[in-house]
Amino acid sequence: MAADLLALYPAKHAGEVRNAFVQYFGDTTFVHDTRAVARAMARLRSATYLYCFAHRGDGDAIPGACHTKEIRYVFDNLGKRASAADRELADTTSSQWVRFATTGDPNGPGLPAWPEYNAQKERYLELGEVVRVRAHLRKHSCDELDRLMRRNPN
Repeated sequence: MAADLLALYPAKHAGEVRNAFVQYFGDTTFVHDTRAVARAMARLRSATYLYCFAHRGDGDAIPGACHTKEIRYVFDNLGKRASAADRELADTTSSQWVRFATTGDPNGPGLPAWPEYNAQKERYLELGEVVRVRAHLRKHSCDELDRLMRRNPN
């Protein structure tokens, strides 16, 4: 599968290797399997909500949007140096998680609409500088990974 993976995550020179690896690691560690679970839950007709935390944050010790970074926003625990934009995102994110935990639905008055996930539309909520509904999170790479795994089941 090496040639297929190198085609899917190309790095033509040394400066592109880190980004190619980050994309590969993110897809194979988080996005691909999360999509599979979301699809399985939606088939069971269980209300399923998918999100992508894409907010980079202002003045964060950890640059970029990375694994678990959203937890501080979910629990609205940003610390004193947070910007107004960070605080607003934390308020929104925390409110949606509380609604989901108490009602099974993250939607409510004054909150951004968060559509249920289904395998046809593949809509998800992107929590970034702008909170918005998007579709087909990393679709091309996830579909290719599915194809490669069917071809090479071991």
